[in-house]
This record gives sequence, structure tokens and C-alpha cells, in this order.
Amino acid sequence: MTDPDPKDYDIGYKKPPKAHQFAKGQSGNPNGRPKRPEGVSIQELLNTNQRGKNGSTVSSREAPRYSASERCDERKAESLQQVH
Repeated sequence: MTDPDPKDYDIGYKKPPKAHQFAKGQSGNPNGRPKRPEGVSIQELLNTNQRGKNGSTVSSREAPRYSASERCDERKAESLQQVH
């Protein structure tokens, strides 16, 4: 890189020296976040037992008996029955 004229460029908060800035086309993390391995589903991971630091089961998720919309409809029906 060429050295810029110090009069033309202020160095300070959010203005690093030109020599320490990323080159054009280069990001801060060229490798990026690693991709999830093939064949691993988030749903599979969440449905298994989750273990805490001491080895005890913290939570386990099971398939819901009803969908979210069915639960919402059920709550609305209950609230309407209470009103009447």
C-alpha cells in the first residue's frame, strides 16, 4: 500500500491507519464460520436429550401433540366458553 499524506487522513476512533486496514476485497474472517456437517439436522439435535455439565439431563423435546395453530384455536375456544 502507498503511504497516504498524513494531512489528508485523520487517524482516531473508527479510523485505523491505512497500513492496518483490510485490503480491498478481503474481509476480517476469510475462512468464515464452519458449515454444519452433512446429514445433521437441527431438529434431530434438538429432539435428543440435552446434557448439563454434571451429566444430568437438562431438557428433552418431544414432538408436540398439537400444532401451534391448534393450540391457539383451543385457547380461543376456552376463553369464549368462559365469557358466556
